[in-house]
Amino acid sequence: MHIEVDLPLPQIKEKGKLKNLSLNVYRNAYFRSLNNSKREFSELIRLKLYPHRKKSINKARITFTLFNKTKHRRDLSNFCVMADKIFCDVLTSMNIIKDDDCFTIPEVIYRFGGVGEDKIKVLVEEVI
Repeated sequence: MHIEVDLPLPQIKEKGKLKNLSLNVYRNAYFRSLNNSKREFSELIRLKLYPHRKKSINKARITFTLFNKTKHRRDLSNFCVMADKIFCDVLTSMNIIKDDDCFTIPEVIYRFGGVGEDKIKVLVEEVI
């Protein structure tokens, strides 16, 4: 069993401007802005996962593939880790997985997918 969804990069609104949410932005952001960003991104993920809401995965491998809109260099983990944390929290809250601990998700992979639109493709695979 597997689940595959495409997500935009998480974004945060600061000083009236939208920015892609990376770890660098996260560490300096205002709490209320972060909370709003997480809530909005969680709702988007929930909508994408809604068709899979009745699935139950005991042990999963999750792959996050980052696509860039331009050829600019990006730190892969700076962007994927933000999507990872929020995505796994939503998987747990929807009871698709029982927890987002290291026994339920023993493997997480971050990959670069190339140039295209700014997005993260997420693949959740059940492992035995």
